[in-house]
Amino acid sequence: MVLLMTLKQLCVESICEHIDDIWCKEYLELLKLHGSNFMFVLGPFSEITPQLCQDVLNQLKKKKKLKKHHYDVLIASSTEGLDLSMVQNDVGHPLTLAALRSSDSLKCLDLAFCLKIPKKILKEVLSCLKNLEVLKLTGTNCSDEILSVVGAYGSKLKDLNVASCKDVSDSGISAICYTMNDLGDESKPICSNLQRLNVGHTRVTDTGIRVALLNLHNLRIFECGNSVGVIANIHRKDWENGKETTKYKLMDLYMESGTNFVEYDFHIAASLCPNVIRLKIACGSEVFDKDLLAFMELKDLRELHIGGETDTNVSFYGGIMPLLQIRGRNLDRLTLAELSGINIDVVGELCSNLKHLNIFLNDSYSGFRPPSLPKPSDCVGLRVLETLRIVCQTSMRLNSDIPSLHLVELLTAPTLRYIYIKDCQSLSDDLLMQVLNLNQFEFLEHFEIEQCHNITGDAIETILSLKKPPKQLKMWSCRNIIRRSFENIKSVVKQKGIKMNVEWM
Repeated sequence: MVLLMTLKQLCVESICEHIDDIWCKEYLELLKLHGSNFMFVLGPFSEITPQLCQDVLNQLKKKKKLKKHHYDVLIASSTEGLDLSMVQNDVGHPLTLAALRSSDSLKCLDLAFCLKIPKKILKEVLSCLKNLEVLKLTGTNCSDEILSVVGAYGSKLKDLNVASCKDVSDSGISAICYTMNDLGDESKPICSNLQRLNVGHTRVTDTGIRVALLNLHNLRIFECGNSVGVIANIHRKDWENGKETTKYKLMDLYMESGTNFVEYDFHIAASLCPNVIRLKIACGSEVFDKDLLAFMELKDLRELHIGGETDTNVSFYGGIMPLLQIRGRNLDRLTLAELSGINIDVVGELCSNLKHLNIFLNDSYSGFRPPSLPKPSDCVGLRVLETLRIVCQTSMRLNSDIPSLHLVELLTAPTLRYIYIKDCQSLSDDLLMQVLNLNQFEFLEHFEIEQCHNITGDAIETILSLKKPPKQLKMWSCRNIIRRSFENIKSVVKQKGIKMNVEWM
């Protein structure tokens, strides 16, 4: 299968291939002559669109060819977006250029997972970029000190991501929520336009979450540890007394594992956040089936992620199934993790529009069909499923493997594009042959298995006979897929000219 590139992609590819010997040749000669970088450059890219400049930067980054002088010719006064994510070298130079050249135009700055960000330069740059709307600092050395600068100058900021920043705490959240006037009194937060805020996997506690919820009234997406519990604590008395409360604009709600749950937390949060599309909760011993039913009133729910804990009291038939009966048809994404008695057949019936399904580390599965659940006449099952991720735990619990019948049902979804299966011993040669007789995987792009010990390399080779083999084939630590199998697969791929990346360990 040959993948054709667009004319734009061909041009970007060609520019990157000859970036130094043609496009930067004159500038490199000037650098050699003068021995220092220029703050302002009129070069070959001055007249093309800012997006094309960013496309060239992205391609150079992807090819690991991005060098310091490339920033000099690609960052311009009209640059609106600068994506430096995953750059492993010091990004002080491009940040300085952005502040000097693009202070008025730059709206989006992505520094996600940059490991070498000079804090002093970052603070100076953020104080200059007063029209910035999107700032991504995921997985960086961002700290409360940096957020204090964001809070002081980010009046137009709409999207801030500091997830996985270990030096961000409640103080940093306060810095973007509170400012002081000349009298030392708190005034309107500078970042009052924030619509998206991600503080996941930071040191932000319920205290910081509370500060954000009480001050950032335009928040729609707020990824944090426990928005459910914090909202419930803020408004519990008013809710119990039947007092009207201004509803939140939030489109997502979270409650992570280990969170202290109080009765009616779900009811309060659901009633005050009617626009929720994404719900992600971990259900500990304090949560019961009746609590889960509170989310039936979320009419716009599209993503549901439910995880259990060791001593969870949430059951499939008593809590999850009734919720899916009401909201299942609307769901686009579903995750069921560390639960018991999961009935895949029922999930398929009630969630027929699912595109993404995650089945993780569940204790057991069930084929029982409650008499109270009639099979719908228009049931088509998971006919539009695109992404399937299954992780079992057979190495620890024998009965935790997904039943063969259920696995076949999932793998015969005709629209599958991505499959990842780990520690599943139901996946065997015979089962894969059965699936391939029912499904030719016309859209499959990625097939990955890990620690699946009942399937052999011979069975995997049959995937190469599909009319459209996947672009990615990965096999990790499967005992019966040996090096010889891997070499045979690579040989067939080469002989047939199949565009496929094959990995094995």
